Amino acid sequence: MTGHRFHYEHAERLLDPKRKEWIDPQRVISMLSVKPDDTVVDLGAGNGYFTIPLAQATNGKVYAVDVQPEMIELLKQRAAKLAVTNIEYRVADVASTALPSHSVDKGIMAFVFHEVEQKEAGGTKRSRP
Repeated sequence: MTGHRFHYEHAERLLDPKRKEWIDPQRVISMLSVKPDDTVVDLGAGNGYFTIPLAQATNGKVYAVDVQPEMIELLKQRAAKLAVTNIEYRVADVASTALPSHSVDKGIMAFVFHEVEQKEAGGTKRSRP
């Protein structure tokens, strides 16, 4: 990612309850039709606004991918406090996650695309069957 990255020092803003008024994680989970055994990826996971609700919605694995190790650390702390244990954390760019092919059933990349340096690579890799 490059340029317009949301800085981890402002991470608490991502958890502002007012966000649910315009983008409720539960609605996103419903739109994705997350099933109990789905494996899900959250690209640009940040501190887990979507990641934790996704992990609570499935018994499968949730990959949390973020380029900022500080965001991943904040997410780990939140998940530990909530006893969420089915998240696998990856510090990586969304265009190069190193996830195995066909390893994910569903995915989300919310409020991150403008930060992706290689937009074409990120988009095509994510849309593969």
